[in-house]
Amino acid sequence: MTDFEAISQLVLKERSARGKHQDAALADSYWDDATVTTSWSTGLAHDTFVGQHPVDFDYSKPMVGTYGTPLVYQMVLGPTSRSHQPLNIG
Repeated sequence: MTDFEAISQLVLKERSARGKHQDAALADSYWDDATVTTSWSTGLAHDTFVGQHPVDFDYSKPMVGTYGTPLVYQMVLGPTSRSHQPLNIG
């Protein structure tokens, strides 16, 4: 499996676990020191994102969606700025 495929599979696993409320699988998608920033939360993934939802989240309604191939980007760190570029591996 290429790096690109491995990253894509991890993102698909994470999105699917989130959509199905499978918190153990979701937590397994993140390193212990991973951070997540959303419109409603920011901080360590395991503390502020896994098992959490916005205050207006309604568990009685299913999360509906499809899971397709994610867009994967690599972080390019320069001396004074950061930018995202498509990941071209292989």
